[in-house]
Amino acid sequence: GQHGDVLVFLPGEREIRECAEYLRREQIPATDILPLYARLSGSDQQRIFKPHGGRRVVLATNVAETSLTVPGIRYVVDSGVARISRYSYRSKVQRLPVEAISQASANQRSGRCGRTAPGVCIRLFEESDFLGRDEFTDPEIRRTNLAAVILQMLHLKLGRLQDFPFIDPPDERFIKDGFTLLQELEAVDNKGNMTDTGVAMARLPVDPRVARMLLEAKKRHALKEVLVIAAALSVQDPRDRPQDKQQQADEKHRLWRHEESDFLTLVNLWQAYEVERQELSQNQIRKWCAKHFLSFMRMREWRDTHRQLHLLGKELGLKENSEPASYDDIHKSLLAGMLSQIGFKSEGLEYLGARNRKLFIFPASGQYKKKPKWVMAAELVETSKLFARTVAKIEPEWLEEIGKPLLKFQYFEPHWNKQRGQVTAFEQSTLYGLVVNPRKRVNYAMTHPEEARTVFIQEALVEQNLHSKLDFYQHNIQLLKEVTEYEEKARRRDLVIDDNWQAAFYSARLPQEFVSQRHLERWYEKATKEQKQSLFFTREQLLSPEASGIGASDFPAELEWQGMAFPLSYSFAPGADDDGVTLSVPVAMLQQVPEGRVEWLVLGFISDKVVAIIKGLPKAVRKNFVPVPNTAEAFLQQCGPLNGGLYSQLLSFLNRNQRPPIEIHELTQTELPAHLQMNIRVMSDGKVLDQGRDLVALKEHWKDAGQQQVQTLTHGDYQLQDVKEWNFGDLPESIQSDLNGLPVRAFPCLKVQGGRVDLTVEANESLARSEHRRGINRLFRNALSEQERMIKSLVQKKLANKWLMAKGMGTQQELTDDIGEAAFMLVFVPEGEALPMTQSEFQERMARRSELFNQAEKLINEFAGWLELRHKILKNLSGSVSLDRAMAYSDIKAHLERLLHRGFMLEQPWEQLQCYTRYLKAMEYRIEKLQGNLPRDRQSMAEFESLWGPYTDVLKRINIDEHPEIREFGWLLEEWRVSLFAQPLGTREPVSLKRLNKRWLEIRDL
Repeated sequence: GQHGDVLVFLPGEREIRECAEYLRREQIPATDILPLYARLSGSDQQRIFKPHGGRRVVLATNVAETSLTVPGIRYVVDSGVARISRYSYRSKVQRLPVEAISQASANQRSGRCGRTAPGVCIRLFEESDFLGRDEFTDPEIRRTNLAAVILQMLHLKLGRLQDFPFIDPPDERFIKDGFTLLQELEAVDNKGNMTDTGVAMARLPVDPRVARMLLEAKKRHALKEVLVIAAALSVQDPRDRPQDKQQQADEKHRLWRHEESDFLTLVNLWQAYEVERQELSQNQIRKWCAKHFLSFMRMREWRDTHRQLHLLGKELGLKENSEPASYDDIHKSLLAGMLSQIGFKSEGLEYLGARNRKLFIFPASGQYKKKPKWVMAAELVETSKLFARTVAKIEPEWLEEIGKPLLKFQYFEPHWNKQRGQVTAFEQSTLYGLVVNPRKRVNYAMTHPEEARTVFIQEALVEQNLHSKLDFYQHNIQLLKEVTEYEEKARRRDLVIDDNWQAAFYSARLPQEFVSQRHLERWYEKATKEQKQSLFFTREQLLSPEASGIGASDFPAELEWQGMAFPLSYSFAPGADDDGVTLSVPVAMLQQVPEGRVEWLVLGFISDKVVAIIKGLPKAVRKNFVPVPNTAEAFLQQCGPLNGGLYSQLLSFLNRNQRPPIEIHELTQTELPAHLQMNIRVMSDGKVLDQGRDLVALKEHWKDAGQQQVQTLTHGDYQLQDVKEWNFGDLPESIQSDLNGLPVRAFPCLKVQGGRVDLTVEANESLARSEHRRGINRLFRNALSEQERMIKSLVQKKLANKWLMAKGMGTQQELTDDIGEAAFMLVFVPEGEALPMTQSEFQERMARRSELFNQAEKLINEFAGWLELRHKILKNLSGSVSLDRAMAYSDIKAHLERLLHRGFMLEQPWEQLQCYTRYLKAMEYRIEKLQGNLPRDRQSMAEFESLWGPYTDVLKRINIDEHPEIREFGWLLEEWRVSLFAQPLGTREPVSLKRLNKRWLEIRDL
């Protein structure tokens, strides 16, 4: 019930705010709750000195212990704790931990009550706790960074800090830490001696970090702005933020906020204040400060400090810049004093600081929400977290420039850089554990000259990555290329000396200091003749003795054929597309490359290929040819590419004394390694269009592209559309153009294109003859259109009662057109007869018109007979069929459809069409003999399939019109079918499996 004010000692602002809010909620009568702490605005601090009625409860930090005396205090409540500023030499951070106060501080607090009347002190801790505490608070010299003390003692030459008679000597670890900071600031060297920079810093009465900033600002012409910032960092922040008006204060302070830097926010505030100060009276400036939530007293203190620094700077020759400094120059200057107070953005709000510290931007900072990638801070203070206060965005490149003496470097991936002509590596620079530049390309020789020399010799010289025309280097490259081809051709990797020998060769002849192309070329200019000659490789040095047995003829550089020479290249790369020997052919000449010649590869590979083919034979057959290498050698001594295809000659050679004879499928079934098959590379204008080992398939795929290029090479000669009659002059059999020195042949012809005839050129001779035949036939039909009309009328008349039998072969009109066109073709351009190539030859051929109706009538009569036979065969094949006959019936039906289909009369010569009746009767005979003869029929089918299968496989990949020999073989197969299934009907010529096997091997190699 006694009266008097209460002074409560609490550790910090947060505890004061929480306690004040609690007490206000209690609504204690006639009691004012007054906070008191250093950052409180001046007006709020003055409230404790104003007269009042009732009781006051003053909630204060230890600022009320000694800094000021609060009048009228009768009661003191002592929490027994306070935030004590302590510097951590381990984390290099100024901490503000809450600690138990000393006995002296507790007694000082109790002395705040009863100064004018008896008072009461209530300690919120036990007496035993009090008695166990330190008698006195640690002196400041034992809990602060000693860099400033050390710098002044060095400047005053007071001797070693450890030897100075301090009343309270600092910890040795704090002394060492102080020297570390001074080294960071370049104030002392590694031996602890003052530098010129340190002498200049000692003359400035500010914190060493701030002093270093000012010196750097002078160099970067940013002193004017940095002086303002330095003064601001030396005083308390002038911005007020009253508890009950925080939002209004923030809005006013936002007027000066810089988007990227709290430091420039201070500069903006200073400039605004200076404008107002020069125009307003002192009373008005006070009001302006109050309006903008600024402490007038702290603003004046800031200005006084700035003035002192400005005058001192003049005395020391620090000239301020007249032009505004750039953002970069200002912050580089500041960074010189804050190199250990940087942070790199991590996760969320967290930053990774120097020495692996985790820190956070203080919420009041303008950069709190911006979250820059790299920041620097004026101070790092640890309360609930480690906070960075007064923050700015920086670039990591500045750290490389400003903090270069403090950076630590790691080097990785040294390699030869052809563009720079030197060995480069990637440098990773770190500052206090933070990666500043993770991957910077640098000259490796500057830090690792011996290793750089090794890389230079290996990657530049040995691996031929030097961009130089030095004669020894070019000679060695060419010689190595030549000798390396021996390995590619012989498919070995032990014929040429290895890279280690080359590296030792160069290392023994080049001076030790050579680490770049510049070194080599400068030395070579002045080298003696003997020194230069010593760098030249010789063939004997590079090749092992085993290479002497490889001849140039075994692996030629070109494949020559009929006056043409195609380039060959070699590669020993199992599994690669170009493994083995590669023949490069322009797409325009692809059709002229013979399949049979390609099978022979080159002399160096053919023996292995023949051996592989023979070894692929069934064991029962293969044993007759052992030792296989001897058989292969004997074959190659007697046969060669000039005598035909490889397989046909090999089959004849092996079958001389072989009984029963080897069949074709036995010889070709071996799956050869890729390098024993010629790789064909299709080229155009120096570019690879395609490559593969199936020449037939490549020809078919690139036929149109080759045709287009051939037409381009002929420059439009023999190109004419919609030809109605022969009025374009005579046509040569072929024309020749030049393609990079290679002769390209083309063949003029008339070609049916839809409903018209065009004059064009073809790349393939067989295709050109086939197209020309139909094209000329169309010209005859154009000239004799009335006769063609009469022939078609005759067809309709004679076949009036036969059309139903032709169901499935085409419409009545389509078949009528086919008969008419076929009649013209059989008369004017029969198969096997030379085609007209001149106008006079065309006119001479026109004299055959008198034969036209006779030939047409023969064709119509034959066609009628074929339809009747077809009708009978289909009738016999209809109805239900037993399973044992189903395979035979299916084969007969497929055969019938192959013979009689739309357009078949245009595809075959008259001599062959005359055989159709016998082929159809053979089908009838086969059907009749099936009963009781099924095993024999199945055996004949299997025998026939041994050649029919390979034949149809080839048909799928080629245009039959381009290969008359393949067409002729098809008719031989038809004769063989008659021999197998209807022998009494006889054949046009003798046929057997042996004869057909031999013929097949001959033609498939053409």
